[in-house]
Amino acid sequence: MENRQQPTYPNVNELETTESELENNKSIITDITKINLCLTNDDLRLRRKIEERDTQQLSAVNPKKIEPEFLCVSGIVIENGISTTSGDDLNQPRFLRSMAKATDEINLILLESERLTNALSQLRSQLTDSNCKLQMFQNVNDELAITESELEDVHSIAVMTQSLMSQP
Repeated sequence: MENRQQPTYPNVNELETTESELENNKSIITDITKINLCLTNDDLRLRRKIEERDTQQLSAVNPKKIEPEFLCVSGIVIENGISTTSGDDLNQPRFLRSMAKATDEINLILLESERLTNALSQLRSQLTDSNCKLQMFQNVNDELAITESELEDVHSIAVMTQSLMSQP
């Protein structure tokens, strides 16, 4: 005599709703899993692409042309005229990547310097133009002051002449 009780639901609709929610949740989880797999594949593809690009860039770098003054490392050893830390091989991708990065940073600094030089040149040109305009304004102002003084002189002469003529 087994007396097992099955879970009872007040109505069949509640059971159907619960099953429907479970199916929806499974569907959502499946969709999320698919999206996650696609993103993982895209990530791996992009990583491979970046590594390939970096490898191509690094293969273009000739370590013999890298100048020693760009290196700032301790425990310096000279290998073929290039400074490197002891035990490091100049052809290691890590070393070449760091040199390529340093070269990129130097190029960015040079570009920024050139941009600032151009901006300074433009500001100097604007300052020169402003000084010319200020000088022209001062010249016009001086001429107006002279003209005003001359007009005052003419006016005072006219007043004196009129006062002399009006005397009997």
